[in-house]
Amino acid sequence: MGKKIKKFNHERGTWQSYDACPRCNSAMTMIFTALSRRDNKTDICSDCGTIEALEDYAKQPYTGKIYWEEK
Repeated sequence: MGKKIKKFNHERGTWQSYDACPRCNSAMTMIFTALSRRDNKTDICSDCGTIEALEDYAKQPYTGKIYWEEK
């Protein structure tokens, strides 16, 4: 994966390093991530996975550049 985000884990009392979601740039703290429907190989956070599924369900998918390829 690419970018990492550090967050404080209150249960353990330590700082943890998490992968950043390439779509929304939030920390992916969940054990299970979603596979992007845009390229079928990139892991994204669960919320972004839900958004992509709803875009496809509504038959109005995002038609621009893939989020993590934008500069």
